[in-house]
Amino acid sequence: MTQIIPLKMGLFGGQGSGKTTTAALIAAALSKELHNGAPVWVTDTEPAWQFVRPRIFVPEKIELVTRKIPTFKAMLQDMYEAEKAGACVWAACSPSSHPGRQYRRSTRISEEYSQTGRVTTRPLSTY
Repeated sequence: MTQIIPLKMGLFGGQGSGKTTTAALIAAALSKELHNGAPVWVTDTEPAWQFVRPRIFVPEKIELVTRKIPTFKAMLQDMYEAEKAGACVWAACSPSSHPGRQYRRSTRISEEYSQTGRVTTRPLSTY
């Protein structure tokens, strides 16, 4: 049996540079080639994935589940639900969105604690 290693990937670029299309093509390839067409879940605060659904996922007969999640906490719950549903890929998009800001802030808090043993950054109320 082939060991599957989790992949974390970030795509950066300006509007219209192909980030969503590239992520969709990679997700579809992983689904078809390594997971027998398992579903792909996307957490996105914008409607970009609706445009790749008919061009990439419908022809390949891959279920694409999109969720619009307003907070980092809800995004984590969505990731858990994707795993329970057997999704092979979970993509979180729009890191400049509110959940993305919460994630970056929680990462800074974690790094601060690991370096100093204390947290001076005020936590967000949405956690």
